[in-house]
Amino acid sequence: MEVTNGNCSTYDYQDNTISNVPIGDLATDILQEAQGLSNPTPVNLDSLNAQGVAYLVNGNTVTIFNLISQGGDTNSNQLLNKSTGLPLLVMYYDDNDISKLTMMVAHQYNLSNALQSSTFTYFDYLDDGDVRKNMEQWTYSNYSLNIQ
Repeated sequence: MEVTNGNCSTYDYQDNTISNVPIGDLATDILQEAQGLSNPTPVNLDSLNAQGVAYLVNGNTVTIFNLISQGGDTNSNQLLNKSTGLPLLVMYYDDNDISKLTMMVAHQYNLSNALQSSTFTYFDYLDDGDVRKNMEQWTYSNYSLNIQ
């Protein structure tokens, strides 16, 4: 699998293209973040405290809160595995209305902390009050990931 310029391409063992689909920049960033932690390390709570980051510890998870109104770059929550630092769930909210969830991403890892699957759920708020949900399931097996 290769993610380049907003497109996700998959190849067979002879480098023939199997598929080529566009993906959003945010999905690329999330996947890069999840995959980029090849050497997982525990969440450093002292560092979070020193930086003034709002967080909550619950068992072996740490939820980090990010708000634009408090100087963050997005309205989001990240649920991390406390002992590995790997993101388990990331939720993004509307920039202007933090009650509106716009995207949710869940990651699963194997016992070696290798990324196994990601589920992307997108929420679109319609004018009539309904919410349209779109889901993408990405499963990874025997792969290499190149993000350029």
